[in-house]
Amino acid sequence: MNCAADHLRTLEKPILIVLFATVFCLGVWHRVTNNNTPRRSPDEKRYMLYAAAVLHAPFDAPCALTIVYNDTPLDWIYPIPLRLGYYYSIAAIASLFRMTPEHAGVALSAASSILQLALVAFLGFRFFGAWTALTALALLSVSPQDVLMARRVWGDGVSGCVAMALVWLCAEIIVRPHLTRARPWFIAFFVCGLYFLLLKESGGFFFGLCAVGLAIHVWFHFRSWKLVTSIVAATAATALCAFVLVASSCGGVASVLTAVHHSAQAITTNIFDIDYQSGPWYSFPVGLWVLSPLTAFGCAAGIAALLLPGCPLARTLSLTREQRLIAVGMTALIILIIIVATVPPALKNVRLISFIFGPWYLMAGLGLTYMIVKLRALPWPRAITALAALVVIYSCLSDFSRFQEYFLRHNIQDLNIRQLMDVPFAGGS
Repeated sequence: MNCAADHLRTLEKPILIVLFATVFCLGVWHRVTNNNTPRRSPDEKRYMLYAAAVLHAPFDAPCALTIVYNDTPLDWIYPIPLRLGYYYSIAAIASLFRMTPEHAGVALSAASSILQLALVAFLGFRFFGAWTALTALALLSVSPQDVLMARRVWGDGVSGCVAMALVWLCAEIIVRPHLTRARPWFIAFFVCGLYFLLLKESGGFFFGLCAVGLAIHVWFHFRSWKLVTSIVAATAATALCAFVLVASSCGGVASVLTAVHHSAQAITTNIFDIDYQSGPWYSFPVGLWVLSPLTAFGCAAGIAALLLPGCPLARTLSLTREQRLIAVGMTALIILIIIVATVPPALKNVRLISFIFGPWYLMAGLGLTYMIVKLRALPWPRAITALAALVVIYSCLSDFSRFQEYFLRHNIQDLNIRQLMDVPFAGGS
């Protein structure tokens, strides 16, 4: 018996390597082979227009675009021309590889999605174990919403990748007991945060939440107001730097604030948003459930097991204090982002919460691993493990089929809540 157990443990590592490589390659293949879209949405066309202008006039275009935007009320329902990080990234790729802005935007989205796959696998493996990481990677590899964003010229896929990078940097800081060892990670965190602020204005909220989480961790770990003040000051300096860059490129402070005001004002007057992005308070959980039921169930199970008295998740999976802190941080991000995104009356679109896709799938991996470990205490643990593996495989095949049915055959253009709630009927028509 002992020899057989030792032999199985010896085989586990090469089996895991093969499984990780296979699942990751399938995820990459899924994103690379599904990047053709018959027509672009109005938002995508506007992104391509901005990127093309930046490509041909990198120093003058942002200011000119902002002036036109402020003077044209019909443009206020479209993306704001202040997202310099996204437009300059597309322009740089287009210039470097001699692509059109459309092809460069798709390439950026696909690369961001693939990088997020790698980050989820790495973070899950490093902090929560191989099987949690493999489960999260398998579910994310066929994620309908992530694969859809990988083929579109939206900034949301890039934002989700950068948000995942911020979560990883926070995790690296949390597991380091000495501040001197964490200093390079702090620097990387604020550099990444600066790019995030230039990608999308709502990224400031996610960056701020991560900074607050780090400040809380530093206070409880080091009991130093000086260190907390340093984090707050660095966060404020990063935000100020981003604002100065945008203001200096887009015609000044007044021009930037006017553009932000017009964009916010259009939320309540955009007929499409009112018709398709309005819904009840539970719209986001329902949308995520429609896209991948097993992922939503696993994430809910993981969050519940983490927050219940006694923290059964940490006890069952033998999580250390640092691992539990990372899981709590991801849970807080998921809950707060969904709550805040629910407040505006007409912005219920799943791609607008792309910031939490990485943590969402990692918590699903933790939740499903927790349930499998609990079930293995019953008789026939190997049969239970095999059944659990079949359930995950079936869910992945179902998610893959769902993506093809909804976004390829029926050509659903977006992830707004109205279309997602109508998806079961579309699938059955």
